[in-house]
Amino acid sequence: MMLFGIGAICWGIYSLHLDDRFEANATHVSGTVEKLETYYRRGTSYSVTYHYPIENAQSESGSSSVQKSTWSQLQIGGEIPIKYLSNDPRLSRVDTPEEDQHAHFGHEFLLLLGAGWTLFTLWKMVRN
Repeated sequence: MMLFGIGAICWGIYSLHLDDRFEANATHVSGTVEKLETYYRRGTSYSVTYHYPIENAQSESGSSSVQKSTWSQLQIGGEIPIKYLSNDPRLSRVDTPEEDQHAHFGHEFLLLLGAGWTLFTLWKMVRN
């Protein structure tokens, strides 16, 4: 049980570190929507697949879970704001303030959940 908590802490730290990398080292471009999907996972989730230009006239593709409000404004073949890491163009995100805020909140929540789970597990072990 403690491994779940430690795993959540590690993933949360990695995700927050990645947030910082995007904040410091992102290139902002306009991408093209390739596919829009919905799927059910404890409620309806929304996903977009896109491609975007990088240096040397090349392109990369990516996909991202997005908020319903973002997803509903997109259309296949339409433009989508993308940011990617200049030093690793394979890592990209949808570039809107709403998506940044939602992702950052989720990463902080994951870190706190992992810490809480780990502390609870330790408390149970000590108590027994």
